[in-house]
Amino acid sequence: MVPIMIPGTWILEKIGVRRYLLLGALCNFLGALLKCFSTRPSLFWMTLLGQFFAGLSAPFIQPLSPQVARTWFPREMVSRVTSIGVFSMFLGNTLGTIIPVALVPNVQNKSAIARGLTTMFAGQAIFATIQLVLVLVYFEEKPRTPPSKQEAKACIARKSESYLQSMKNVLNKDFILLLFVYAICGCESNSLLTLLNQLILTHFKNDVDLVSLTGFFVNATSIISTYSIGYIIDKKNCYKLLIFVNYGISCFLFFVISLSLWTTNAVLLVAVSATLGFTINSYPTIIFNFASELTYPEPEGVSSSLLVLSSQLASTAATFIVSSIIQYYGVFVANLCYSSLLAFAMFLTIFIKNNLRSQQTDINEEAPLLAG
Repeated sequence: MVPIMIPGTWILEKIGVRRYLLLGALCNFLGALLKCFSTRPSLFWMTLLGQFFAGLSAPFIQPLSPQVARTWFPREMVSRVTSIGVFSMFLGNTLGTIIPVALVPNVQNKSAIARGLTTMFAGQAIFATIQLVLVLVYFEEKPRTPPSKQEAKACIARKSESYLQSMKNVLNKDFILLLFVYAICGCESNSLLTLLNQLILTHFKNDVDLVSLTGFFVNATSIISTYSIGYIIDKKNCYKLLIFVNYGISCFLFFVISLSLWTTNAVLLVAVSATLGFTINSYPTIIFNFASELTYPEPEGVSSSLLVLSSQLASTAATFIVSSIIQYYGVFVANLCYSSLLAFAMFLTIFIKNNLRSQQTDINEEAPLLAG
């Protein structure tokens, strides 16, 4: 996923949103189809190849929510539409914690495991086929008329720019700071879910069901969080305030998680983890929309792709580092590192100017009218 992200932004600019999304849907379809024929142990390489194509589809799909939202919807709905695209990711994560456990039995019988995998892979292939057909038949590049004055002006500005000029304009000081903030928040969220098994089983020996339950609630509350935050942004445009509130609360919750693990209180652990999922996983909705404002009138797909890239790189490093910290120094030190990183992200946010460029366009237009 990471190596294709930068060239992916260039491809997006060259072929447009519709064809770009079709590429993603096609990769996802090919990956699901290959896995359908890979349930025998001797064909494990085909499963990996299928996973490769599934992973390859992510850069074509993940960064598109902000661009689709601003291309098709009026400004007062953009953040909520972006949040719907974001929470579909968390919905997929939630289903991913339920469906494999329900369909693939945890037994020694290889035939039973193969039957379960066949059922699961067939379901994935059916949904991937439906997705590909829907995109091919119904998804259009853009509406006949832009949904807002800001989008109309952005379309005109983009026509006269090269890809390199667009990338240069996107990488302003405020956006670069936001890249670091997103990378920190993304790596914490991703590594936390990846290392949930190690975090919990260190204190709750062999309680795999607790790990699954905790992961489910973290993802489930993330779905609620993304739309709720999108609604607040559409009404108040308070990007920096939301970063401070959500990540300030998350800092505190990491300490409470340490307490719940130390006291082996499963109820407290699940409750706090669910609350943490609500606060910490609001970051894509807030930062995708904030980045679109900071980089207007440049294409939203470029800024969101760079944000996702920073998050993936940081997540890869954080997973290995935090896993080693848990192994050698314990869960409390790991959670202290998580809290410290969030505090640093909030510190960086202080220096990001609240430069809402698309809204400033409205103000500049209204000023002569008010003066007259």
